[in-house]
Amino acid sequence: SKSWRKIKNMVHWSPFVMSFKKKYPWIQLAGHAGSFKAAANGRILKKHCELEQRCLNRLMNDVLKPYVPAYHGDVVKDGERYNQMEDLLAEFDSPCVMDCKMGVRTYLEEELIKARKKPSLRKDMYQKMIEVDPNAPTEEENVLRAVTKPRYMQWRETISSTATLGFRIEGIKVSLASC
Repeated sequence: SKSWRKIKNMVHWSPFVMSFKKKYPWIQLAGHAGSFKAAANGRILKKHCELEQRCLNRLMNDVLKPYVPAYHGDVVKDGERYNQMEDLLAEFDSPCVMDCKMGVRTYLEEELIKARKKPSLRKDMYQKMIEVDPNAPTEEENVLRAVTKPRYMQWRETISSTATLGFRIEGIKVSLASC
């Protein structure tokens, strides 16, 4: 039994054999679909955001560094710019994942300004709203069967623990292997 464990650990840590390690299926619980791509060597690519890049760079020289994914700069792939980060799930065959949004507001002020400058009615966001609370839309929103993005974003923050506790759990995926 001990010799097998030793071999298993050698296989697990050997960079040559690592490429044959079974990979987990890509997991994205929330956020904008298509924002992430799997990359080589235990890394992921996330669509580039200048503000996020500055934050990631600062974190690499901060006391929080041991608690965040390693940042490996930005890359261009298929004509698209990405921030390249450590894939924290790379070592797991069947991970359980929780997406936790932190902060008292989970959207950028720029998003709100942009959405207010060019408001468009969103039927999809209206649907999400009434699925959670059929009484949430105003009379006008019910007639239009749509809401604006700023209205939806602000409403969403008020119904969750975001505003009161400073975080919310956006999604959880439990691995079938853990049951």
